[in-house]
Amino acid sequence: MKIHLDSLTVRYKGSEHDVINQCKKLFMENYIRDSEGAERKIYTHDGLRVHFVENDFAHAFYEDKDKKIFSFDRARRVRWIGAIISGQVSGVVVRLAQDHPRRGITRRLYMHIAKKYLVILTLLNNGEFRFCTHYSPRQENVRTINQKTNFMELI
Repeated sequence: MKIHLDSLTVRYKGSEHDVINQCKKLFMENYIRDSEGAERKIYTHDGLRVHFVENDFAHAFYEDKDKKIFSFDRARRVRWIGAIISGQVSGVVVRLAQDHPRRGITRRLYMHIAKKYLVILTLLNNGEFRFCTHYSPRQENVRTINQKTNFMELI
């Protein structure tokens, strides 16, 4: 049975500082280590390992390069990441992208069509992935993504 994304949306309470701390705790517990300290093992919809790194939190949850503008929208969707990439949600298009023509495929993009929500994974040399980021792209960026990436499948 597929999960509905709205059921995974987090509703935070408190100051911005409180929300950042709560979001980081959820990120850590859902993707890096559980509450007992055991390493989380996350897999894509087709069984490939996805590595999450604590240092990726800032890149994934702040909207600017200086890491000063925290994204409350991304924070609310912290639990969407795993559900989308693991195939627990329907209506997701998986696309393949390359950063440079000579490098071949370097990224996998998971786009939830109805929610216009994107999760990006970077391909590692060993064939596994590393979480890169997640966000709601603007409509013009969705068109660019569709034009410049290769369709893999609908899950």
